[in-house]
Amino acid sequence: LSRIIQTLSKYQLIGQISKNDIENRIIPIVSYLDQPLLGLSHKEFNILSQSIDVIIHSAATVRFNVLYSHINDVGNLKELLKLVSNNKERLIRFLLVSSYSILFGGIKDNQSHGLDGKNIDKIPFLESINSHIGYGQIKIIQENIMVEAHNRGIPSVIVRPSYIFTNPMTMIPNQNDILQIFFNSCKSLKKCPQFEESDFISTISISTLSETIIEMALLDDIYWINQNNTTIPLINLFGEPIMSKDLFESVSTHTSFPLIDFKEWVNHCLESTDPACQRLAPLLPPVNPLLFKQLLNGVKPNDKLAFKDKHMVSPDMILKLFPHK
Repeated sequence: LSRIIQTLSKYQLIGQISKNDIENRIIPIVSYLDQPLLGLSHKEFNILSQSIDVIIHSAATVRFNVLYSHINDVGNLKELLKLVSNNKERLIRFLLVSSYSILFGGIKDNQSHGLDGKNIDKIPFLESINSHIGYGQIKIIQENIMVEAHNRGIPSVIVRPSYIFTNPMTMIPNQNDILQIFFNSCKSLKKCPQFEESDFISTISISTLSETIIEMALLDDIYWINQNNTTIPLINLFGEPIMSKDLFESVSTHTSFPLIDFKEWVNHCLESTDPACQRLAPLLPPVNPLLFKQLLNGVKPNDKLAFKDKHMVSPDMILKLFPHK
């Protein structure tokens, strides 16, 4: 429990929920996602299985240079699904938080597959897995596992958020998000790449994402009442597009960072020893750097839900993440 309180304090959320509420409403269970039965005894696992109504699985290993074979996130999902299959008394809802980055292929093999807006509401085929880095491969396999779980009668929903922006109330960023790592790289290099008129980014605040997931999992039955349907509900949560050219011209004015050619910026990033640039490097194909721009561009939302962002991310919010000159 102290670790939970420490994390809430880190993100300045402790004032929004009292310590008394935390102690009364949160029951920590010491377990291990990478172990069979979550590291619990059979008795403990059975008790846990009978005590839950909803599973929201958002844990992920966000390291873009790690191979699929070195990450156990698929095994984690299977162990959590055992909690559902182990409960014979009632159905447990299972909501998986995936990533819209799985729509993008080509980083690994330097081929311009691009983000597939036409198949935005479909589960990627396993045959496409080899064009993705380890992180994307895991998300594709997880989504296909959830399809099978849904087909076997487990109430299931997949949510794909776009880039996850900071909490607008605290402005403490998510340091594991691709977009934030990109911003950090710009700050480290003290340079920003130039974008075209058509380029844009799509990001959703962590506040909106959290509220939406809770509403979907606990309050809104629309995603669960038609579970006999053969297609698993797949929800894409994309924020309203922000035009990249205008944004980074503003960033350049705000910080005095020069705007340089996109390919040149990628080369600077690949040559840098800065930790942020090194984290971003696996997503920067040196043969075709513009693939990374396509990844940043994302997909324009075609879901009305995308424009119900209660904490709409604006260019002014993004500017606050950069130092003023």
